[in-house]
Amino acid sequence: MFRMKNPRLGVLLVLGLLYFPLIFFGFGSDTDLRLLVDAVSRMWETGVYIPNRNPGYPVYEGLASVVLGLTKSAVSLNFCNFVFMLVAVFLFGEIWTKMKLSHVWLWMFVLGASPFMAIHGTSAMDYMLALFLVLLGFWALISYESGRRLLLLVTVLTWSLAIGCRFASFFVPLALLGVGLWGRYPKSWHGYLVVGGSIFFGFAWYLLPFWASGGNFSFLQAQMSDVWPVWAYPVRWVYKSVYFLGPMTCMGVVWTLVPQRHIFLKTWAHTHVASYEFRFSVLVIIFFSLLYLRYPFEKAYLLPAWPFLLFMLGYLSQKRLLLPIFLCLTQLFYGWGYDVQLMKPDVPNRARHATVGVYVLPGMVRADIVERKKLMIEPLFAPYLP
Repeated sequence: MFRMKNPRLGVLLVLGLLYFPLIFFGFGSDTDLRLLVDAVSRMWETGVYIPNRNPGYPVYEGLASVVLGLTKSAVSLNFCNFVFMLVAVFLFGEIWTKMKLSHVWLWMFVLGASPFMAIHGTSAMDYMLALFLVLLGFWALISYESGRRLLLLVTVLTWSLAIGCRFASFFVPLALLGVGLWGRYPKSWHGYLVVGGSIFFGFAWYLLPFWASGGNFSFLQAQMSDVWPVWAYPVRWVYKSVYFLGPMTCMGVVWTLVPQRHIFLKTWAHTHVASYEFRFSVLVIIFFSLLYLRYPFEKAYLLPAWPFLLFMLGYLSQKRLLLPIFLCLTQLFYGWGYDVQLMKPDVPNRARHATVGVYVLPGMVRADIVERKKLMIEPLFAPYLP
Protein backbone atom coordinates (compact mmCIF):
# COMPACT_ATOMS: atom_id res chain seq x y z
CA MET A 1 0.00 0.00 0.00
CA PHE A 2 1.25 3.51 -0.85
CA ARG A 3 2.26 5.42 2.26
CA MET A 4 3.61 8.95 2.14
CA LYS A 5 6.65 9.26 4.37
CA ASN A 6 6.06 12.96 5.05
CA PRO A 7 2.34 13.79 5.39
CA ARG A 8 3.16 17.51 5.77
CA LEU A 9 4.53 17.64 2.24
CA GLY A 10 1.43 15.74 1.18
CA VAL A 11 -0.75 18.51 2.62
CA LEU A 12 1.22 21.14 0.70
CA LEU A 13 0.93 19.07 -2.49
CA VAL A 14 -2.86 18.68 -2.12
CA LEU A 15 -3.38 22.38 -1.37
CA GLY A 16 -1.08 23.33 -4.24
CA LEU A 17 -2.94 21.17 -6.76
CA LEU A 18 -6.32 22.38 -5.46
CA TYR A 19 -5.54 26.09 -5.50
CA PHE A 20 -3.02 26.54 -8.33
CA PRO A 21 -5.66 26.84 -11.11
CA LEU A 22 -7.22 29.80 -9.26
CA ILE A 23 -4.24 32.09 -9.90
CA PHE A 24 -5.35 32.38 -13.55
CA PHE A 25 -8.69 34.06 -12.73
CA GLY A 26 -7.55 37.67 -12.78
CA PHE A 27 -6.41 39.83 -9.89
CA GLY A 28 -9.23 38.79 -7.56
CA SER A 29 -12.66 39.93 -6.45
CA ASP A 30 -11.71 42.49 -3.79
CA THR A 31 -12.75 45.97 -4.91
CA ASP A 32 -9.57 47.45 -3.36
CA LEU A 33 -7.58 45.77 -6.12
CA ARG A 34 -8.67 48.52 -8.50
CA LEU A 35 -6.91 51.01 -6.22
CA LEU A 36 -3.78 48.86 -6.02
CA VAL A 37 -3.46 48.41 -9.79
CA ASP A 38 -4.14 52.10 -10.39
CA ALA A 39 -1.48 53.11 -7.84
CA VAL A 40 1.07 50.74 -9.39
CA SER A 41 0.36 52.09 -12.88
CA ARG A 42 0.76 55.69 -11.70
CA MET A 43 3.99 54.83 -9.88
CA TRP A 44 5.56 53.46 -13.05
CA GLU A 45 4.31 56.41 -15.12
CA THR A 46 5.31 59.23 -12.75
CA GLY A 47 7.89 57.67 -10.41
CA VAL A 48 5.92 59.09 -7.48
CA TYR A 49 4.67 56.94 -4.61
CA ILE A 50 1.06 57.54 -3.62
CA PRO A 51 -0.62 54.98 -1.31
CA ASN A 52 -3.38 53.05 -3.00
CA ARG A 53 -5.50 53.59 0.15
CA ASN A 54 -4.96 54.71 3.72
CA PRO A 55 -2.85 54.15 5.74
CA GLY A 56 -0.65 52.82 2.95
CA TYR A 57 0.76 49.35 2.37
CA PRO A 58 4.32 50.28 1.36
CA VAL A 59 5.98 46.84 1.51
CA TYR A 60 3.31 45.10 -0.53
CA GLU A 61 2.88 48.08 -2.85
CA GLY A 62 6.62 47.87 -3.53
CA LEU A 63 6.40 44.16 -4.30
CA ALA A 64 3.36 44.63 -6.53
CA SER A 65 5.05 47.49 -8.38
CA VAL A 66 8.14 45.41 -9.14
CA VAL A 67 6.24 42.26 -10.13
CA LEU A 68 3.59 43.98 -12.25
CA GLY A 69 6.04 46.46 -13.73
CA LEU A 70 8.42 43.75 -14.88
CA THR A 71 5.97 41.03 -15.92
CA LYS A 72 2.79 42.95 -16.82
CA SER A 73 0.93 39.90 -15.56
CA ALA A 74 -1.65 39.43 -12.82
CA VAL A 75 -0.72 35.73 -12.75
CA SER A 76 2.80 36.62 -11.57
CA LEU A 77 1.55 38.56 -8.55
CA ASN A 78 -1.04 35.88 -7.80
CA PHE A 79 1.70 33.25 -7.98
CA CYS A 80 3.74 35.17 -5.41
CA ASN A 81 0.82 35.07 -2.99
CA PHE A 82 0.27 31.40 -3.82
CA VAL A 83 3.86 30.68 -2.73
CA PHE A 84 3.43 32.82 0.41
CA MET A 85 0.32 30.81 1.27
CA LEU A 86 2.04 27.44 0.92
CA VAL A 87 5.08 28.58 2.92
CA ALA A 88 2.76 29.99 5.61
CA VAL A 89 1.09 26.58 5.93
CA PHE A 90 4.54 24.94 6.12
CA LEU A 91 5.68 27.37 8.84
CA PHE A 92 2.45 26.72 10.73
CA GLY A 93 3.37 23.02 10.77
CA GLU A 94 6.90 23.78 11.98
CA ILE A 95 5.54 25.96 14.80
CA TRP A 96 2.97 23.28 15.68
CA THR A 97 5.74 20.69 15.99
CA LYS A 98 7.88 22.97 18.18
CA MET A 99 4.84 23.45 20.43
CA LYS A 100 4.70 19.64 20.73
CA LEU A 101 1.06 19.48 19.62
CA SER A 102 -0.52 16.43 17.98
CA HIS A 103 -1.74 15.60 14.46
CA VAL A 104 0.28 18.34 12.78
CA TRP A 105 -0.59 17.42 9.19
CA LEU A 106 -4.34 17.46 9.90
CA TRP A 107 -4.16 20.89 11.49
CA MET A 108 -2.06 22.15 8.59
CA PHE A 109 -4.88 21.09 6.29
CA VAL A 110 -7.42 22.86 8.52
CA LEU A 111 -5.41 26.07 8.14
CA GLY A 112 -5.09 25.74 4.38
CA ALA A 113 -8.70 24.60 3.86
CA SER A 114 -10.09 27.97 4.99
CA PRO A 115 -11.81 29.66 2.04
CA PHE A 116 -9.95 32.85 2.92
CA MET A 117 -6.62 31.06 2.46
CA ALA A 118 -7.84 29.84 -0.93
CA ILE A 119 -9.13 33.25 -2.01
CA HIS A 120 -6.25 35.43 -0.80
CA GLY A 121 -3.58 32.84 -1.48
CA THR A 122 -4.43 32.96 -5.20
CA SER A 123 -5.28 36.62 -5.75
CA ALA A 124 -3.39 39.91 -5.59
CA MET A 125 -4.40 41.30 -2.18
CA ASP A 126 -1.85 41.87 0.58
CA TYR A 127 -3.17 39.57 3.33
CA MET A 128 -1.03 36.53 2.51
CA LEU A 129 2.35 38.27 2.51
CA ALA A 130 1.59 39.75 5.94
CA LEU A 131 0.45 36.37 7.30
CA PHE A 132 3.58 34.63 5.95
CA LEU A 133 5.83 37.24 7.58
CA VAL A 134 4.02 37.02 10.92
CA LEU A 135 4.36 33.23 11.03
CA LEU A 136 8.01 33.35 9.94
CA GLY A 137 8.75 35.76 12.78
CA PHE A 138 6.87 33.60 15.28
CA TRP A 139 8.76 30.51 14.12
CA ALA A 140 12.09 32.30 14.59
CA LEU A 141 11.01 33.49 18.03
CA ILE A 142 10.07 30.08 19.40
CA SER A 143 13.16 28.54 17.77
CA TYR A 144 15.35 30.93 19.75
CA GLU A 145 17.92 29.44 22.07
CA SER A 146 20.75 31.04 23.99
CA GLY A 147 23.55 31.83 21.58
CA ARG A 148 21.29 32.02 18.51
CA ARG A 149 20.46 35.72 18.64
CA LEU A 150 20.25 35.89 14.85
CA LEU A 151 16.79 34.33 15.16
CA LEU A 152 15.64 37.33 17.20
CA LEU A 153 16.82 39.60 14.41
CA VAL A 154 14.83 37.48 11.95
CA THR A 155 11.74 38.07 14.09
CA VAL A 156 12.37 41.83 14.19
CA LEU A 157 12.94 41.95 10.42
CA THR A 158 9.91 39.87 9.45
CA TRP A 159 7.49 41.48 11.88
CA SER A 160 8.60 44.97 10.83
CA LEU A 161 8.03 43.98 7.19
CA ALA A 162 4.61 42.58 8.16
CA ILE A 163 3.71 45.94 9.73
CA GLY A 164 4.88 47.67 6.56
CA CYS A 165 2.69 45.30 4.58
CA ARG A 166 -0.43 45.75 6.72
CA PHE A 167 -0.42 48.33 9.51
CA ALA A 168 -2.58 46.17 11.80
CA SER A 169 0.25 43.62 12.04
CA PHE A 170 1.72 45.72 14.86
CA PHE A 171 -0.76 43.92 17.12
CA VAL A 172 1.49 40.85 16.89
CA PRO A 173 4.53 42.35 18.70
CA LEU A 174 2.07 44.15 20.94
CA ALA A 175 0.68 40.76 21.98
CA LEU A 176 4.23 39.67 22.76
CA LEU A 177 4.62 42.70 24.99
CA GLY A 178 1.31 41.98 26.68
CA VAL A 179 2.02 38.36 27.46
CA GLY A 180 5.62 38.75 28.63
CA LEU A 181 6.85 35.97 26.37
CA TRP A 182 10.42 37.14 26.91
CA GLY A 183 10.25 35.51 30.37
CA ARG A 184 11.58 32.37 28.73
CA TYR A 185 14.73 34.18 27.61
CA PRO A 186 17.95 34.17 29.65
CA LYS A 187 18.00 37.98 29.46
CA SER A 188 14.74 39.89 29.62
CA TRP A 189 15.96 42.70 27.34
CA HIS A 190 15.80 40.29 24.40
CA GLY A 191 12.02 40.46 24.49
CA TYR A 192 12.01 44.23 24.61
CA LEU A 193 14.39 44.23 21.64
CA VAL A 194 11.95 42.14 19.60
CA VAL A 195 8.92 44.26 20.50
CA GLY A 196 10.62 47.65 20.22
CA GLY A 197 12.58 46.81 17.09
CA SER A 198 9.59 45.34 15.28
CA ILE A 199 7.34 48.30 16.00
CA PHE A 200 10.03 50.96 15.39
CA PHE A 201 11.18 49.62 12.04
CA GLY A 202 7.62 48.66 11.11
CA PHE A 203 6.38 52.20 11.67
CA ALA A 204 9.39 53.55 9.76
CA TRP A 205 7.83 52.20 6.56
CA TYR A 206 5.04 54.73 7.03
CA LEU A 207 7.39 57.64 6.45
CA LEU A 208 6.59 57.00 2.78
CA PRO A 209 2.84 57.66 3.06
CA PHE A 210 3.65 60.46 5.56
CA TRP A 211 5.71 62.26 2.90
CA ALA A 212 3.18 61.39 0.20
CA SER A 213 0.44 63.08 2.24
CA GLY A 214 2.41 66.33 2.44
CA GLY A 215 4.11 65.75 5.79
CA ASN A 216 0.96 65.34 7.87
CA PHE A 217 -0.86 62.43 9.44
CA SER A 218 -3.90 62.44 7.15
CA PHE A 219 -2.77 59.04 5.87
CA LEU A 220 -3.82 57.57 9.24
CA GLN A 221 -7.40 58.71 8.67
CA ALA A 222 -9.48 55.63 7.90
CA GLN A 223 -11.25 55.92 4.56
CA MET A 224 -14.11 53.86 5.96
CA SER A 225 -16.51 56.31 7.56
CA ASP A 226 -18.87 55.51 10.43
CA VAL A 227 -21.87 54.41 8.45
CA TRP A 228 -23.84 52.69 11.22
CA PRO A 229 -25.20 53.56 14.65
CA VAL A 230 -23.10 52.41 17.62
CA TRP A 231 -25.28 49.37 18.37
CA ALA A 232 -24.78 48.00 14.86
CA TYR A 233 -21.02 47.51 15.30
CA PRO A 234 -21.17 44.64 17.84
CA VAL A 235 -24.02 43.06 15.86
CA ARG A 236 -21.98 43.11 12.67
CA TRP A 237 -18.90 41.94 14.59
CA VAL A 238 -20.67 38.86 15.94
CA TYR A 239 -22.40 37.95 12.69
CA LYS A 240 -19.39 38.47 10.42
CA SER A 241 -17.00 36.76 12.88
CA VAL A 242 -19.23 33.68 12.80
CA TYR A 243 -19.21 33.77 9.01
CA PHE A 244 -15.45 34.20 8.87
CA LEU A 245 -15.25 30.70 10.33
CA GLY A 246 -18.50 29.42 8.89
CA PRO A 247 -21.41 28.42 11.16
CA MET A 248 -20.43 24.75 11.41
CA THR A 249 -16.79 25.52 12.18
CA CYS A 250 -17.93 28.05 14.75
CA MET A 251 -19.95 25.30 16.43
CA GLY A 252 -16.79 23.18 16.55
CA VAL A 253 -14.87 26.01 18.22
CA VAL A 254 -17.58 26.48 20.85
CA TRP A 255 -17.79 22.70 21.30
CA THR A 256 -14.07 22.76 22.19
CA LEU A 257 -13.94 25.92 24.31
CA VAL A 258 -16.89 25.33 26.62
CA PRO A 259 -16.02 21.82 27.90
CA GLN A 260 -12.29 22.65 28.03
CA ARG A 261 -12.57 25.97 29.83
CA HIS A 262 -10.78 24.55 32.89
CA ILE A 263 -7.83 23.55 30.67
CA PHE A 264 -7.88 27.05 29.16
CA LEU A 265 -7.58 28.68 32.60
CA LYS A 266 -4.99 26.17 33.79
CA THR A 267 -2.79 26.64 30.71
CA TRP A 268 -3.10 30.42 30.96
CA ALA A 269 -2.06 30.42 34.62
CA HIS A 270 1.05 28.25 34.28
CA THR A 271 4.49 29.77 33.80
CA HIS A 272 6.08 27.11 31.57
CA VAL A 273 7.00 27.88 27.96
CA ALA A 274 3.86 26.30 26.48
CA SER A 275 1.71 28.64 28.55
CA TYR A 276 3.55 31.69 27.22
CA GLU A 277 2.93 30.54 23.65
CA PHE A 278 -0.70 29.81 24.49
CA ARG A 279 -1.17 33.28 26.00
CA PHE A 280 0.49 34.87 22.98
CA SER A 281 -1.94 33.10 20.64
CA VAL A 282 -4.94 34.13 22.74
CA LEU A 283 -3.85 37.78 22.86
CA VAL A 284 -3.32 37.90 19.09
CA ILE A 285 -6.88 36.61 18.68
CA ILE A 286 -8.23 39.19 21.15
CA PHE A 287 -6.38 42.13 19.58
CA PHE A 288 -7.48 41.38 16.02
CA SER A 289 -11.03 40.72 17.22
CA LEU A 290 -11.12 44.12 18.94
CA LEU A 291 -9.81 45.76 15.77
CA TYR A 292 -12.58 44.06 13.82
CA LEU A 293 -15.14 45.32 16.34
CA ARG A 294 -14.05 48.84 15.36
CA TYR A 295 -13.92 48.10 11.60
CA PRO A 296 -16.40 45.26 10.92
CA PHE A 297 -16.14 45.43 7.15
CA GLU A 298 -14.38 42.66 5.25
CA LYS A 299 -14.22 39.29 6.99
CA ALA A 300 -10.64 38.81 5.77
CA TYR A 301 -9.53 41.37 8.39
CA LEU A 302 -9.67 38.40 10.79
CA LEU A 303 -7.32 36.25 8.70
CA PRO A 304 -4.20 37.04 10.82
CA ALA A 305 -5.97 35.53 13.85
CA TRP A 306 -6.84 32.27 12.06
CA PRO A 307 -3.59 30.30 12.67
CA PHE A 308 -3.46 31.52 16.27
CA LEU A 309 -7.02 30.32 16.84
CA LEU A 310 -5.87 26.90 15.65
CA PHE A 311 -2.84 27.00 17.98
CA MET A 312 -5.21 27.67 20.86
CA LEU A 313 -7.58 24.88 19.81
CA GLY A 314 -4.63 22.52 19.46
CA TYR A 315 -3.71 23.08 23.09
CA LEU A 316 -7.27 22.64 24.29
CA SER A 317 -8.18 19.62 22.19
CA GLN A 318 -4.94 17.85 23.19
CA LYS A 319 -4.70 14.58 21.22
CA ARG A 320 -8.31 14.38 20.08
CA LEU A 321 -8.54 13.43 16.42
CA LEU A 322 -12.22 14.22 15.81
CA LEU A 323 -11.91 18.02 16.04
CA PRO A 324 -9.35 18.60 13.23
CA ILE A 325 -11.21 16.15 10.97
CA PHE A 326 -14.48 17.98 11.65
CA LEU A 327 -12.86 21.39 10.99
CA CYS A 328 -11.28 20.14 7.73
CA LEU A 329 -14.65 18.97 6.43
CA THR A 330 -16.55 22.09 7.51
CA GLN A 331 -13.97 24.46 5.99
CA LEU A 332 -14.01 22.59 2.69
CA PHE A 333 -17.82 22.58 2.64
CA TYR A 334 -17.93 26.31 3.46
CA GLY A 335 -15.54 27.09 0.62
CA TRP A 336 -16.50 24.61 -2.08
CA GLY A 337 -19.98 23.47 -1.08
CA TYR A 338 -22.63 25.87 0.17
CA ASP A 339 -22.85 28.96 2.34
CA VAL A 340 -26.07 29.19 4.37
CA GLN A 341 -26.69 32.83 5.29
CA LEU A 342 -29.36 34.08 7.68
CA MET A 343 -29.33 37.66 6.38
CA LYS A 344 -29.18 39.22 2.94
CA PRO A 345 -27.45 42.65 2.96
CA ASP A 346 -28.45 45.45 0.62
CA VAL A 347 -24.76 46.30 0.00
CA PRO A 348 -22.00 43.73 0.77
CA ASN A 349 -19.61 44.91 3.53
CA ARG A 350 -21.42 48.27 3.77
CA ALA A 351 -24.97 47.13 4.50
CA ARG A 352 -27.45 49.55 6.01
CA HIS A 353 -30.32 47.10 5.83
CA ALA A 354 -30.58 43.32 5.73
CA THR A 355 -33.42 40.93 5.04
CA VAL A 356 -33.71 38.06 7.50
CA GLY A 357 -34.23 34.60 6.03
CA VAL A 358 -32.46 31.42 5.03
CA TYR A 359 -30.35 31.90 1.92
CA VAL A 360 -28.45 28.95 0.47
CA LEU A 361 -25.59 30.38 -1.59
CA PRO A 362 -22.61 28.84 -3.39
CA GLY A 363 -19.57 28.24 -1.17
CA MET A 364 -17.23 31.19 -0.71
CA VAL A 365 -14.53 29.98 -3.09
CA ARG A 366 -17.09 29.11 -5.77
CA ALA A 367 -18.71 32.53 -5.42
CA ASP A 368 -15.31 34.22 -5.54
CA ILE A 369 -14.42 32.50 -8.81
CA VAL A 370 -17.64 33.83 -10.38
CA GLU A 371 -16.86 37.39 -9.23
CA ARG A 372 -13.28 37.16 -10.43
CA LYS A 373 -14.43 36.13 -13.89
CA LYS A 374 -16.69 39.20 -14.02
CA LEU A 375 -13.87 41.56 -13.02
CA MET A 376 -11.51 40.18 -15.65
CA ILE A 377 -13.22 42.40 -18.22
CA GLU A 378 -12.35 45.61 -16.27
CA PRO A 379 -10.45 47.99 -18.62
CA LEU A 380 -8.07 48.88 -15.75
CA PHE A 381 -6.96 45.24 -15.48
CA ALA A 382 -6.71 44.60 -19.22
CA PRO A 383 -2.94 45.37 -19.62
CA TYR A 384 -2.11 42.70 -17.03
CA LEU A 385 -4.36 39.90 -18.28
CA PRO A 386 -3.82 37.44 -21.15
